[in-house]
Amino acid sequence: MPGVALEAGARFSLIEAEKIIDSTGDTLDTHGAVEGVFYDATNEKFVLDMVGAATGDRSAEEVTASLRATLPASLPASLPGEIRSADIRLTPESAADGQRGGLRMDTCTSGFSVRNAAGIEGILTVGHCGNTQRYRYYNSSTWVPTSFRSQARNASSDVQWHTRPSNVAHPRFHASSTTATRTVTGRVVRSGQNGDYVCHRGKATGYSCGTVSTISYRPTWDNACNGLTCAATWIRVSGANLKCYPGDSGGPWFNAGRAYGIYKGQSSTGTGTAGCNWAVYMAINYISNINVSLLYG
Repeated sequence: MPGVALEAGARFSLIEAEKIIDSTGDTLDTHGAVEGVFYDATNEKFVLDMVGAATGDRSAEEVTASLRATLPASLPASLPGEIRSADIRLTPESAADGQRGGLRMDTCTSGFSVRNAAGIEGILTVGHCGNTQRYRYYNSSTWVPTSFRSQARNASSDVQWHTRPSNVAHPRFHASSTTATRTVTGRVVRSGQNGDYVCHRGKATGYSCGTVSTISYRPTWDNACNGLTCAATWIRVSGANLKCYPGDSGGPWFNAGRAYGIYKGQSSTGTGTAGCNWAVYMAINYISNINVSLLYG
């Protein structure tokens, strides 16, 4: 096939890597400094995201060595190939300013518009932000109340949906503009996202973009999956131009008019590009867990 090259000799297939990650189970989940794990297929390394920024006279190498020394001896020999230290935050921003597909809500950001089998239309956000939400348009001071419908907060999902008073939504979302919107024209499921360039809109940081570093991320930060062991099915994004911060949760991830996912969490120290280490989202195909489907224009 033109443009496609097969390279032999890879250390692990994606399935093998995911099995190794899953085998770490509670070993990593109970380790306070480990925030997530994934397989970097490009560099053929398992990566642990660990809390432990360099302080005082200690170099980054010394901090990494001390973090490595805290890991249990029971981990597979292939882990860890690399440690990347960071500071994780997941807590939603306090109530301030609101959203549409991509609008501002009380504590988070609204995602894509959806409908259920009965034809009732509504809007997505993330599950961990709470069931009581309002939104408002960027050019309006009026808050619009929403009604919580259902949610899924488990090993592979962090999503809920709400309806507006009219039970009508629009297949549009804010991307780079707060005045213009984009129409949802399609979606890309998890298996097709690895290495893709993706963008998001968030309440705290606005619009920014990065590159998918793995489609098999397993968060291990405190209560990342509502008390359950997270599956290695989350999408991790990084890049020099990416912005991420609490309050962005629930917002849309996309490329052009194609839906990619719903924002879950991040490692960040500020709202600018220098403060964002990486962000994590749920692939869009997992909205089936709340029995809704995307609205397309």
